[in-house]
Amino acid sequence: MWLEANESTTPWRVSVNQLKTWHKCQRRFELHHLRQLQWPSDPSNFAYGQAVHTLMDYQSRDLDCAPLLAVASMQVQQAWQWLLADDTCHWPVIASEWGFTVPAPEHSLLKNAVLVGRMDRISRSPDGVVALIDWKTGTAVPKDPVNDWQTRVYLYALAEARSHLGLNETPLDAIKFRYVAVKNGIRHTDVPYSEAFHDETRERLIEALVAMATATCYPLPETCPDRYCGYRKVCGIENTEGLEASQGLASERTHTNASVSSQPRAE
Repeated sequence: MWLEANESTTPWRVSVNQLKTWHKCQRRFELHHLRQLQWPSDPSNFAYGQAVHTLMDYQSRDLDCAPLLAVASMQVQQAWQWLLADDTCHWPVIASEWGFTVPAPEHSLLKNAVLVGRMDRISRSPDGVVALIDWKTGTAVPKDPVNDWQTRVYLYALAEARSHLGLNETPLDAIKFRYVAVKNGIRHTDVPYSEAFHDETRERLIEALVAMATATCYPLPETCPDRYCGYRKVCGIENTEGLEASQGLASERTHTNASVSSQPRAE
């Protein structure tokens, strides 16, 4: 992948999805991101999340949300009421739906690599902390948010792009990530940032991106991490799992036969 990007003038655009896929299943990374074998998706699956994100973007810009709410579903209207009752939505907004393109950490193999993504909102909390806010309407908040690639890449990108947002004087320990889960009410999950966190993320990014750039094969994981994965029929994991199952059954039969033959005969 890196050689292809390096031989052209097009930057290697690295997303959070690429990083997550790489660490979950390299074969899926190859099929989806390199071979571009992508499955069609149902737009209705994203309608709720898109509607909520649009409303929050309008709200951040002091635009009239009434026309949107007039045609919104009851689910969206309920989410809107929950969000309006939450203080986070009323913090001063620095940027909304902010798309970023930030150079990857310096490395000889990563000169053409950039980190890309879109932050739902950047606000300033009452205590002066710059909060990177992510509305979670569909996917759940990561179980381990400190080590999740979205948390790390977005915070790293925000830290590297402070000058573009007028935040030159903001120290890293005055930045945090806030996940806002919108389901049966509002729940917050905060991850504070720091110089040490930033340095650690830089090293993790270099390690991951160099591995992705220099890979020549894309092995399957020992077990499929996603039983609903659309690539199961073509990636070969079902053959591997079937072989392991048959080997396990054969081993169990051998063990059973050995146990039976070792029993003393009845006189």
